[in-house]
Amino acid sequence: MALGSNMNFKKINAFLHLWLGLLSGLVVFILGITGCILVFETEIRNALEPYRFVPVEAKQMLAPAQLKAKTAVQLNAPASITGITYHTSEEAATIYYQLKDKSEWEAYVNPYSGKLIKVRPQAIGFFDVVLYLHTSLLIPGKAGQAIVSYATLIFIVLLISGIVLWWPKKWNKSSRKKSFSIKWNAKFKRLNYDLHNVPGFYSMLFVLVIAFSGVLISIPWLAKGLYWMGSGGASLPKRVPPSSKVIQGSPPYKNGVDLLWTKFANAKPGMGKIILSISYPEKKEEVITLVYNPKPGTSYQSEIQYYDQYNLKKIDMPHFWQKEYIKAHLGDLFGRLAFDTHTGQIGSLPGKILAFIASFIAASLPVTGFYIWWGKRKKKI
Repeated sequence: MALGSNMNFKKINAFLHLWLGLLSGLVVFILGITGCILVFETEIRNALEPYRFVPVEAKQMLAPAQLKAKTAVQLNAPASITGITYHTSEEAATIYYQLKDKSEWEAYVNPYSGKLIKVRPQAIGFFDVVLYLHTSLLIPGKAGQAIVSYATLIFIVLLISGIVLWWPKKWNKSSRKKSFSIKWNAKFKRLNYDLHNVPGFYSMLFVLVIAFSGVLISIPWLAKGLYWMGSGGASLPKRVPPSSKVIQGSPPYKNGVDLLWTKFANAKPGMGKIILSISYPEKKEEVITLVYNPKPGTSYQSEIQYYDQYNLKKIDMPHFWQKEYIKAHLGDLFGRLAFDTHTGQIGSLPGKILAFIASFIAASLPVTGFYIWWGKRKKKI
């Protein structure tokens, strides 16, 4: 009876592995290839965009008001500056602005002198398209995101069912060799079979982590459930920006952004070691927004801070990105670590290399798996 039950389980597992694989294979292939590209986006951009770098100078970076003023003088058209990002000491500052026609532009400026280096429109670039393909298959609205999310969830099931299929019937020397090594001199059909099973086994843990962190980002009910578990039963707060308390007849706090910038630079690690983005309020009810990242190259320690533009009082918000990192509990950490884990950034360059390899293997599995199925199908015909 037990033997029959075991055989039924294996048949059901094989059936699910086949048809779920055929159902999600193309999506998984696209996600794997685009993931390989996005893992090294920063390194590729650094090589192709030299204007983003400046010589390091032994002096303080210019305050926001100074950068705004110097940039405005050098621009060829009247502009409304909406934000500034200070990068590390060897990088240019980025000034975001709008022209009268509402087109959005960005200027790269030397943060020590205010000299304008390059101006370019905030147009959709190559990596934006790759990211859109990765997150929604270029399908607008929520449909594309849902397809990607649930195809990834199916892929997680496939990884687990694949291990069941891979598991050797006998643990002797011959079966171990077949299960753990690729026979490179074999005919293509056998080689393809090994390329599906062996890399899939060795990379399974890493691929599972990348896939699960991806669905944690993209599936709300999963993110809410994990947050509930990690926080001890609390609901995941919505991420919404607060509002300034408009005081009739009173102007915004004079030089408020510069005061916050100075206070922030003194309270946190020195400028040049962090990334600090400032968004200026465009409407009377909006707030001054500071995004602080003490560990460039990752995002899990980032904080979004809000200040009332009339009195510069900090407005605390409950979402895990809108609170201080040191105050994060386990539920917050699940959300904070998901992106860096998904991209491999959590492990610096070695983590990115592992993420690249895992993504490449994940992309290969639907291809080799399809050929295995096609070969069996042709044999039956």
